[in-house]
Amino acid sequence: MTIEDLKDFVALYQTRNVSDAAVELLMTQSALSKRIHAMEDELTTKLISTKNKRHLVITESGEVFLGMLKQF
Repeated sequence: MTIEDLKDFVALYQTRNVSDAAVELLMTQSALSKRIHAMEDELTTKLISTKNKRHLVITESGEVFLGMLKQF
């Protein structure tokens, strides 16, 4: 996991929208989704839930992860 991955997650957390975060980060939605999925695989937990395609939800694990990032 890189610093860029962490920045991507923070942008996604702030926007709560993959499309908007991807535009902000100057990348495609697909690239951002792949990065988030790779982070989830590395952390062995889900950071976001996209069960409802119109509304992205940060999971409890995602909230804890962001809290850890804020400590640094």
